[in-house]
Amino acid sequence: MKKRKIAALLALACICSIVMGTGCTTTDGTQKNGGGKPFSAEFGKTIPERLEVKGSKGSEEEPVKNNADNIRKFAAESSAKIFPKVEGNYLYSPASLYMSLQLCGSTTAENSAEDLMGLLGVNDREELRLSGNALIRDLSSEREGAILKIGNSIWINAADDSDLPENGKTVLSDSAKALGADIYHVPLMESSTQDLIGSWISERTNHMIEGMPVEPDANTGMILLNTLYFDKKWRREILADEIEQGMFYLPAECAPESDPGSLYPVYISRIRYDMTNHPYVRTENATASAVYYKDSSYVIFIKPDSDEVFETVMTEDLKDVIDAYATRSYVGRTTSWEVQFGIPKLDYEVKTGPLEYVIKDMGVSSIFESGSFAEIDPTLYVSRIAQSCRIIMDENGTKAAAVTEIMEEEKAGPEEEPEVVDMILDHEYAYVIMSSDGIPLFIGAVRDPR
Repeated sequence: MKKRKIAALLALACICSIVMGTGCTTTDGTQKNGGGKPFSAEFGKTIPERLEVKGSKGSEEEPVKNNADNIRKFAAESSAKIFPKVEGNYLYSPASLYMSLQLCGSTTAENSAEDLMGLLGVNDREELRLSGNALIRDLSSEREGAILKIGNSIWINAADDSDLPENGKTVLSDSAKALGADIYHVPLMESSTQDLIGSWISERTNHMIEGMPVEPDANTGMILLNTLYFDKKWRREILADEIEQGMFYLPAECAPESDPGSLYPVYISRIRYDMTNHPYVRTENATASAVYYKDSSYVIFIKPDSDEVFETVMTEDLKDVIDAYATRSYVGRTTSWEVQFGIPKLDYEVKTGPLEYVIKDMGVSSIFESGSFAEIDPTLYVSRIAQSCRIIMDENGTKAAAVTEIMEEEKAGPEEEPEVVDMILDHEYAYVIMSSDGIPLFIGAVRDPR
């Protein structure tokens, strides 16, 4: 290969109907040039077969549990580094960044990226592939009302694989098999190729994300892509009379120049309902409560106690909230309470990058050095990491059979008024979309829901 950089571009998608999804494929076909369409229009057609690794120990559940623990830690630490640098609305997928690093680690030379393996919580490339395979298989779902699809692809700047050493071909083949990656040999700088990559991203995200987060340059030799598409229905049906107009107070930086001030009130459309004795979590600076999807995945809404502590909530309290829900450490009470939800309807897209500094700050430097991918090409190294995310949250697409749970608990007395847990999201707030296994898929913050 003649080019000297690898651009790890993390193309994600996000939520459709307040959710997001992924596309997973085992296709390992080769595209000889930029012409034509190298993949099926049916995105995420299949899920990789369970990977059998010689000498692997432990049960099949162990990699899944380890993934959940590792991604929660990774999510909180990486988001705390990214959020302070983002203005306006925030949206980031730690799961997609983590999986793209698994794809990156799977293609690095054996024992050349020990720091990356440590960040991902594995000992070597073999264990990484086993862990990544288990993660994709565990998260992926194509059930009606509960879709989550993951897509991986490797794009190599070459007419074919004739210039690759045999060991490099094996590395790519093993990565494709374990992580369900498409492999394409294409001239990366041709506009037709970039259109092709954009089309791959669009189809794997069900047309929510269009185009690449970062365009290749003349030195780009390989691009790694991961997509995450999540589309799930609410467990609780949203009724027509539960959609209302409500007030939202924008932070000062979002107010128009013609009307500066500490807070700027605007009217928004939101979902409004109450839940009796619904679980919630209290941290030092915020209140959090979750809304569930049909398959028991959920989105945690986090309401800061004040606008002044919002950044503290996003950089410090976030980990406590994620861990509390993953371990079901909710508020326990003997008296009644009522969680009042007021959830703004959303539709926004965020591009985030460069993200190299995040990975370097988390202790990984080897993949940014020449020789990291020596089995494929000794000149390759990671040069850019970027991400695009989009979210749509409203009542559309969330219609499903209602699940009702009646829980009766002892009250202190018949005259006692229930405690009110205020989750009316009328100031800047945060949210975390979690899998049923406690894996943070997306982390977002809303300053202006319009």
